[in-house]
Amino acid sequence: MENKESTKEVTSFFSTTNGKLLMIIGLIIALLVPLELIKQLIYERNGRQKEMVSEVTDKWGDDVLVYGPILKVPYIIFNETISKNSDGSIDTIVKKTKEYVYFTPDKLNIEANVKAKNLSRGMYDAAVFTSNLNFTGNFDVPDFDVLNINPETVLWNETTILLPTSNLRSIKNEVKLEFQGKKLILEPQYSGQGQEHGLETLSTGFLKLGNFFKTATSTGFSLKLEYNGSESLKVVPIGRKTTMKMISNWSDPSFCGNFLPDDESKVVNGSGFQADWKILQMNRPFPRYFKGSIPNLSNHSFGVNFIVTADQYQQNERTVKYGILVITLSFLTFFMVQVLNRLKINIVEYVMIGIAMTLFYTLLLSISEHTGFTVAYLISSGAVISMIAIYAFSFLKNIRITFLILNSLLLLYGYIFVIIRMENYALLSGSVGLFIILALVMYYSRKIDWKNV
Repeated sequence: MENKESTKEVTSFFSTTNGKLLMIIGLIIALLVPLELIKQLIYERNGRQKEMVSEVTDKWGDDVLVYGPILKVPYIIFNETISKNSDGSIDTIVKKTKEYVYFTPDKLNIEANVKAKNLSRGMYDAAVFTSNLNFTGNFDVPDFDVLNINPETVLWNETTILLPTSNLRSIKNEVKLEFQGKKLILEPQYSGQGQEHGLETLSTGFLKLGNFFKTATSTGFSLKLEYNGSESLKVVPIGRKTTMKMISNWSDPSFCGNFLPDDESKVVNGSGFQADWKILQMNRPFPRYFKGSIPNLSNHSFGVNFIVTADQYQQNERTVKYGILVITLSFLTFFMVQVLNRLKINIVEYVMIGIAMTLFYTLLLSISEHTGFTVAYLISSGAVISMIAIYAFSFLKNIRITFLILNSLLLLYGYIFVIIRMENYALLSGSVGLFIILALVMYYSRKIDWKNV
């Protein structure tokens, strides 16, 4: 008998408004699980997109980074070692060691012409480019006194010119350097400098300068490179004065690195962009020469990123984060309609509506991969709102209330879309919107006698 009374009390409690409200809250908490699973699906799809783009760019050519050209000059160091023999005599042993010093250009001018395009793999696009780089400039006479090196120990006939760079396998033509009126071919250097900072190195043969720099004040050079690359094109400003002019057909550049182009000369429009850089010796935190080896200067580079932004995944992720808010406000709308109009909405009907709203996020993700986020949002929200409105009419049997719910959902999904599109003011607009919604709920519920509902 006590069991029947207990069952009756439980049944009557969940039939009350408070009981239904408690079940709705439990349902909202339960729907956090599929929302989290959808969020993981977004991460997985985003990772897949990155893998496909990496596969495409790896075959075409990776990002491009160039140092140089750099003058590599060997010199001899004499080390004396004194040893005492058993008979008391002293021997002096002189050991010769070859060391290197690296000189950067006095002036370095770069003209870059970049033709970029989208390369597709399935439904994913990767930004790739072909770049023509023209280097011109000059080397001043190396000042060995500053380096505390005896000029007489310099091996001028073994001097070479280096070009540290990435993406060697995607250079399209033979690399020729014009220096002192001669055309020199640069070839890969297997075990030379540059590998310790992640770059490969091209090098000329011995220049056999002899006493050239004893009579000359400077010497000019010119160099042309043609790359297939992807993602980015960057240059290290190794000249005492480095200038670069880049022209491209890519209409959405992302200027990157330690130096930005001059605002006055920068032009970006639908047909491409043009940008000019000018970097002086005082603007960079490294000297004009290096003893021993070339350090890693990658962090001091500048250039342009050529990237197809897959922002639909980021926007999908942000939309899912607002999922609990959308579900809560939607359920609140149905609950207020139920209470104000003294209607009966079964918890199963709330479950069906909740499933429909979680389905919106999988629709949005799958469609956005093919159409973009905006179109996908319109299609997905339109389909889900229509389905919920038709389903609501089937149990409410009231066209006026159904129309009210339809408008409420349209307003809610439109409001979330505006928040997603607004980056700088998303938090502000979201906070103000929630405040207004809460104020409206409090206003319309002020006359409800919750004790007798």
